Amino acid sequence: MSYIGNQVTSVPFITNIFSGNASTVRFGPLDRTPASTASIMVFIAGVYKTPGADYTLDGDYINFTSAPASGTNNIVVHHIGNGVMATQVPADGAVSGNKLGINSIRANNIVAGQITGNLIDIFAVSGNNIGLGAITGNNFAQAITGNLIGTTAITSNHIVVGAITGNLLSTGIINSNNIVDGAILGNDIAVTSISANQITVGAITGNLIAGNTIRGNNIVAGQITGNLITTGAVSSNTLASNLSISTVRVNETTNINVATSGPGGTININVADSTVYVFGANSTANLSFNLRANTQNTFDSIIQTGQSISVAIAVKHGLNRHTANLFIDGTLLSGFTMLTNQTGPFTANNIIYAGNTRPEFASLTGLYPEVQLFNYSVFKTAANQYTVVASNTIFGIG
Repeated sequence: MSYIGNQVTSVPFITNIFSGNASTVRFGPLDRTPASTASIMVFIAGVYKTPGADYTLDGDYINFTSAPASGTNNIVVHHIGNGVMATQVPADGAVSGNKLGINSIRANNIVAGQITGNLIDIFAVSGNNIGLGAITGNNFAQAITGNLIGTTAITSNHIVVGAITGNLLSTGIINSNNIVDGAILGNDIAVTSISANQITVGAITGNLIAGNTIRGNNIVAGQITGNLITTGAVSSNTLASNLSISTVRVNETTNINVATSGPGGTININVADSTVYVFGANSTANLSFNLRANTQNTFDSIIQTGQSISVAIAVKHGLNRHTANLFIDGTLLSGFTMLTNQTGPFTANNIIYAGNTRPEFASLTGLYPEVQLFNYSVFKTAANQYTVVASNTIFGIG
């Protein structure tokens, strides 16, 4: 026989069978709850029973008007309709991904809050499962923290230009070990985006600055002062050959070193600190002035060959005028020596006195002390070799 539509499928009736005992009138429960007595046919010992007259329904139970006779399986109930069917809910885990059609689940199919993190298997969502633009910032409420993002999971081509601004980063969240060498270039940093209060003292050292990265037009006038430059940090080979330095002298003064104690013996003269020394108390013994740069550096290290420096030392004498010798970096400068024909150049480390008068020890007979001023002009002729022109002038009240 031909049919229009789907092929007819034969389905057997659902049947419930009970045994009467001549006293029980209520039987059940039935496998299905009939919609009404029209949904079932009831037979006792093969005899059809009339609904309403012979029995009634009470949910999924049958109540007979009189007790069926005793017999084994003599009560038969045929379900000729499905009756009331409860909604069939799949068991947990019964529906897997391969049972869902492509595009079968969309945003408007999911109630907000229904899918939480513990319902998503590890690695269940990968990049190719997420459409471009599907996830925006307003989809997250602090839901993703750093420990949820794998190393190298986010690379620069995943971030739109301007997507991450300063106000989106917590203080201290990015430190030096989070940034690959060369990852940030100069053209990646906006003008004035980094100010002085954002750089820790000592954070940027010379080896972190590429050659020619700092030029004159990058430095605001007055920003670099002497106390910001370490001793020896700028040497002649760090200055361009065409660098022009102009000097304007206005009321030039020299800081002096004033000592309240009386000098005697070896006196270290630190010319890097001052080239003028004044001793306010009377000398106590013959003097040996030792010129040096300071406690860490030698005189030779700060004066280049062909350069000179002048040093003035004022010494107060009491009843005795003491003599003075001159040392440079611990080496005594001796008196002037000429070659045998008396016309040659100076030998190394000579000292020449004005008026050919070397200061000598003498006892004073005057009632008032005097001040003796030693002036030394030091000329460096070679490494650790000097010629010194000296003078000593005595000052008093007559």
